[in-house]
Amino acid sequence: MPDPMPDIAPLRPDDPARLGPYTLVGRLGHGGYGVVYLAEAAGAGRVAVKLLRTAMAEAGGERERFAREAAAVEQVARFCTAQVLDADIDGDRPYIVSEYVPGPSLYALVAERGPLAGGALDRLAIGTATALVAIHQAGVIHRDFKPPNVIMGPDGPRVIDFGVARIVDRAATLTGHTPGTPAYMAPEQVSGGEVTPAVDVFAWGATMVYAASGTPPFGRDSLAVLAHRIVHEPPELGALTGGLRELVAECLAKDPAGRPSASALLMRLLGHTTVPGGRPGETAIMTEGMSAAAVPPPGDVARAVASPPETQAVAADPGGRRRGWPPAVAAAIAAVAVAGAAVAAVIAFHAGDRPPRPGPTTTVYTSGPGHRVPPASGGSSPRSSSPPGRPVARPTLYVRAGDCDLGAADLTCTVTLRGEGAPVHWSATTGDPLTVAPASGSLNPGETATVTITLRPATPRAAGAATVTIAGAGRTQTVQVTWEGEPSTDPSSG
Repeated sequence: MPDPMPDIAPLRPDDPARLGPYTLVGRLGHGGYGVVYLAEAAGAGRVAVKLLRTAMAEAGGERERFAREAAAVEQVARFCTAQVLDADIDGDRPYIVSEYVPGPSLYALVAERGPLAGGALDRLAIGTATALVAIHQAGVIHRDFKPPNVIMGPDGPRVIDFGVARIVDRAATLTGHTPGTPAYMAPEQVSGGEVTPAVDVFAWGATMVYAASGTPPFGRDSLAVLAHRIVHEPPELGALTGGLRELVAECLAKDPAGRPSASALLMRLLGHTTVPGGRPGETAIMTEGMSAAAVPPPGDVARAVASPPETQAVAADPGGRRRGWPPAVAAAIAAVAVAGAAVAAVIAFHAGDRPPRPGPTTTVYTSGPGHRVPPASGGSSPRSSSPPGRPVARPTLYVRAGDCDLGAADLTCTVTLRGEGAPVHWSATTGDPLTVAPASGSLNPGETATVTITLRPATPRAAGAATVTIAGAGRTQTVQVTWEGEPSTDPSSG
């Protein structure tokens, strides 16, 4: 069965043909505040353009709300959302331009393909919890976390639509505001109480119930009925099982004080204890969370897509060159993690224990750099500081790990590098007994290079792992390759 495609509807007669330098080609979605279009711009590829409705633009305070949305997204690490590229808040038709993430929403995926289970559900849980950590670390409360706002992108789930998000005021909490979607709202939102990051954790739990069961934990009904259930009745946890079921139940606690923080939630999902003083930092667990969430086996919910220029895809060899060992033994698991407080991108590839499906792509690089809109300050609206539609050329280095291959004597693994934006110099290092060749080089925009990691294994060949450090474009990325041991050749072994 083909994977669900993003729902791109044709333009309507009353839709504009252009917004600034952006040519509109279809509708991605709409709501009470505006319409989101798929658009194209010279030099920027495909983008998503959110247009504020005329009536909303003329209403008092709505432009400020639109500006807050752009500012909120700008503060969140771009690996977990759709990066803001451009905005025009003060014009006759206010709009925000963001990265286009190809893929269905979680809502559409479950509606079309059915609930998730097993590894697909676990990766969704970890990926979205990682996003919540990044969102809260940026001082933002999303307030409308729900399945339609989780895009199942080719490089992992992305959380979008910060239209009702608020930047946390460290001196006070928000009261009296009840934005959000009723089926995923926390009791304190329904009752107009304090709005803290705990409302997002509650919504995460409700979203996991939907992902596993196809229905939210308090059902679908009128606002009054839903509000009563959310405040007074226990949730229906549906098909959730084991530790994830227990954790979701905690997230759906009526009292926000009884819910884990996003960081504690992610640590639990990753199997960490929460002993005081023994917790890894938020940056470390986000890095681990991205790695764990971005390793889907071939044929799972991650799907090959036709990629615009800023989301170049790299084709995988359908044959998966493996000589000497059986496919299950030669399989390599590779995960790429970018360390740093403002994690920019994560790319992962899983060779799995079965060959990838034939198709144009199985691994997609995350989007390249584009123009970022500065956060609004002092009531000003975010706008481009350079001509819209012309991304700033900054050097960026993307990394993809490939297969391991056993030759006559040596085990070799490959890593592919790609430069974008501007020329970039890179270097690769590893530890003994491995060698890396070439160890350094330069790439012009669009060029690729292959780094080969070679191991001369002892006899008998044992299982092992190696880490390669790639430095370039101002940041460091680590690639870990893991291989299984050679099967026994003892005739008595069966």
